Amino acid sequence: MSLTQRKNHDYQSIPRTRPIEMSERRIHVCCLAEAQASAQAFLRPAVWVPGLRNLHWVRETWKVNGSPVECMQLLAKGVENIAEQENLQMRKMDEDRHFAQIFSFTSGCNWLDVVEIQFAEQEGNTIATAVSFSSGFLPAYCPFSFIWNCLLFWVPFSSNGFNSGRLTAIREAMHHDIIVTSKSTSPGA
Repeated sequence: MSLTQRKNHDYQSIPRTRPIEMSERRIHVCCLAEAQASAQAFLRPAVWVPGLRNLHWVRETWKVNGSPVECMQLLAKGVENIAEQENLQMRKMDEDRHFAQIFSFTSGCNWLDVVEIQFAEQEGNTIATAVSFSSGFLPAYCPFSFIWNCLLFWVPFSSNGFNSGRLTAIREAMHHDIIVTSKSTSPGA
């Protein structure tokens, strides 16, 4: 067996942990932004200061008919449908916890915004908590942006409504009966 055949065989024998597959669409993201995105999303320095985060942070609660598993499938299809126009990348999709994390890079400068959606079953319906926030003051394409953004966590900036608009776009792309039961720019609300 050649090395290429062995690599293909080994790859095919690896069990898939995520049954929902999305097609491989490439969005236009700088390779440096792509490389630093996970660290910046993990650190999320733009949301460290409670009063300042409200400028670029939004949370919505949705009531959705169907099970959390169905909602995860609808979310995957919806994100896939608008991935190119909204510059979205599905980063995590945990079907056991009914949790999804989506990265959105703004066109041109590649600022990183993060969307996190958690589905939970409640009284025969599914309740989703969707959060969208800007991760840092500097674009992700800047060298060591996740470090610079940690140093500049105190700088106020606005998302110009992009985070709210992004949640609306994702909700509409799911093509399902979704009712927004609450919307807040304050994490404690």
